[in-house]
Parts: sequence; structure tokens; C-alpha cells
Amino acid sequence: MPHVRPGSRLSRRPSLAFIKFSRPIKVWTLAAVVLVSAVAAIEGGRSASSIAGTARIPQSPLAPSLPASVVPPNSPGELAAKVTSASAVFALPSRIYPSMADREQLNVANQRSCIEVGAVTVRPDNCTFGDPSAKKTMWLIGDSHAGQWFYALDAYARARGYRLTVHAKASCVPQTPNASTQLYPECAGMNRYWNRQVSAARPDVVVVGAFQSVARKALPNLLQKLPALATKTRKLVIIGDTPRQSGDVAACVDRNQREYSTCVVKTSKAYYPWVGRSLADLANASSKMNYIDTRNWFCTESTCPPVVDSILVYRDQNHLSGYAAVWLTNVMAGALDAAISPRG
Repeated sequence: MPHVRPGSRLSRRPSLAFIKFSRPIKVWTLAAVVLVSAVAAIEGGRSASSIAGTARIPQSPLAPSLPASVVPPNSPGELAAKVTSASAVFALPSRIYPSMADREQLNVANQRSCIEVGAVTVRPDNCTFGDPSAKKTMWLIGDSHAGQWFYALDAYARARGYRLTVHAKASCVPQTPNASTQLYPECAGMNRYWNRQVSAARPDVVVVGAFQSVARKALPNLLQKLPALATKTRKLVIIGDTPRQSGDVAACVDRNQREYSTCVVKTSKAYYPWVGRSLADLANASSKMNYIDTRNWFCTESTCPPVVDSILVYRDQNHLSGYAAVWLTNVMAGALDAAISPRG
């Protein structure tokens, strides 16, 4: 198992506009240092991920529509600029998406119980999305922090010709049975379901997401289980987590609309860095896995703004809003294109 120094911190934000770990990793964000430096110098500091993974695809027809006034970023470089700009403004715009009244609305996968909650065991049959006639297949599994990306994944699957199956469970990450406090009985049942169904389906791609506060408690087991899952698919893609919040950040912004700086979490407190480091190291060690580092999608070197470009990023204390997932669709599509492609 990779050893990670628990006290490691995010490095200073470099001119290439992506956050580096303390030692090199061969994940999708890094192709070649010389190439990246040359292109960054020409293009004003675009990140390595934007060079390897820029995409424009239609949004999911199941998702709420962005207004014409809100232009989604098409690359990590564009996104980083918007996040940086938002870090200097702490007054709520006159219109935000979703509205405060609608911020807690769940996505379609949640509504169909494809993302189960706690002790509830459903396993519905209507959890196939994307392109229903596609020969290529993709599975989205993990906890609710996998499910929060549903609108972006559905759009990607439709655009790239994948039949998307979604089965996730709140506070449940891929594990093997042990004494972990995170493996509650219904989560153990979901893990057996994932293992059985993924083994039978042999999907082309498996995408995994996990809330870092859950993943850190089950980390040794998670690091053991993911390589086993990777043997059952052509590519296993791990999505790095979104920032941790100190409370219900959307409610805080609602209470402090004229000046919500007190609601903004510091980047240094938004992540357990050894969780992402361990998952990235795991992916780096296998040609069948890749890790998407999303930290620069949400944070500058110092802060993680809760409102960017009129988008209310979070619907509660730690989940993306549906509009945020739609707004980030192109950036996620570029990341997935790079992560799924063969790695040298």
C-alpha cells in the first residue's frame, strides 16, 4: 500500500494553474513537462489537464437547462479563471442557479433511487441512462459523491456512445468485508451487488466517486478493493472529491447574501490530502486505472468559493448542486476523455 505523509499540504499554485502533489504522478493531468511548459507559455497558463482534455458536448436532456447568460467553462484553464474571479467577490448575484428555493432538488438518479440512502435497499431496474442503444458500457458506483456527478456523466455517456448504469449508495464506498465502521450491513450488501453485477457485465468503464470523509475511514480497504474492481473493466476512473465544508454552505450563503465571506472554506481545510494522494498513487501504479484530480475545479490556493459565475456550487453541506454538475459537464468530459484513453 502506498505510504503517504499525513501532514502533506497542497503545493503553491504554479503558473500552469494546476495543483501538484509532493512528488510526480502519472495521472491524466500530466503528459510531458516540457510540452506543458511550452504550451502554457503560449496560451497564458492553461493547465495540463486543459491541454489533454478540452471538450464541448451537449448537456444531459435530463438536467436543468443553464440560461444563455451563464457560459460553462470548456477547459480547466477557463474554469480556474472563473474560480479565481469568484474568490474576490462575496455578494450574491441577483440571479443564481439553482435558486435558493430550489437548491436542494435532487438529480434524476436520486429521484429514481439509483442512489440509495442509508438503510434503504432498492436496486431499481430503471437505472440505465446515457445512450440506451450503445454497445459500450459505463458504470457509475460509489457513494453520493459519485452520484452528484450524474448529470455530467449522463451527458458524457450520450455524447461518447456509452450505456450508463448508475448504482450508488450514501456513505458507502467499494470495500471488502471487514470490521470497518464504514461497512454497515446495507453497504456490505451493496458491495456484494457491485461485485456480482460488475463481474457479470464487464463494463468498458467503471467510474468511482467517494466522499473523502467516508473514504479516509475505510482507506486501506478501499485501496484493496479498487484494483480488484479494475480487473473487471477496461478502465477504472476515480473522481477526486469536492471540498469539505464546515456546515451547510448553501444555507450560510442564503443567510449572508450581501457578504458571505464567512461561509467560504479555506483550501487548507477543504481536503484530507493523504486520501487523494493515496488514490492517485494507486491509479499511477496501474495501467487500468486513472485518477481525476478536481481540486482546481473548485478552489484557488487559498479558498473554495461557494458561488461561481452565478452558479450555486453546493446544494447542502457537501454535495454539488445539479446546476453545478451541468455547468462542469465540459470540463468533466475532457477529463474523462483523457482518463479513459490508453495511457503510455
